[in-house]
Amino acid sequence: MQAQIFFPAILLSFIGLFIGYFLAYQTDEEENDIKKYVKLSQFALILIFTIATSVMAGINFWIGALFAIMVGLTFFFIKVPSHLYYPILGVLTYFGSLNQDLFYVQTFLVFTIGITIGTFNYWDNKKTKWYHNYLTLFYQNISFIIIATILFFLF
Repeated sequence: MQAQIFFPAILLSFIGLFIGYFLAYQTDEEENDIKKYVKLSQFALILIFTIATSVMAGINFWIGALFAIMVGLTFFFIKVPSHLYYPILGVLTYFGSLNQDLFYVQTFLVFTIGITIGTFNYWDNKKTKWYHNYLTLFYQNISFIIIATILFFLF
């Protein structure tokens, strides 16, 4: 994969966090109505991400689906902080870049997963000032870009 495709795609997928935060800020009054749907969509996106990654890696679909369900249920029932999601997604996105078709799917899914993570981040921290939350969101999840970049240059 070429750097002029890899780095803009990684940056665009990272921006999903901030778009999710902004969307939650704009729809603050609907938080109680849509919280369960955002959680469900995050679960579905993690399932799709895991299945797509495993199938494109050559793993049997059913084994990949079983693994995806285990990963999805773990993230669904255990509140995992976003700064633990994104390093894992950074590693998987780099390995997805070895297959160009998978890379495009993965970066889109990371973007949409980022929207849900940014939304939850706003709901969890809405008592602090918005610029402090943006900086915290950036610093906690910059590891996504750092890990993907290091792996890109090493391999």
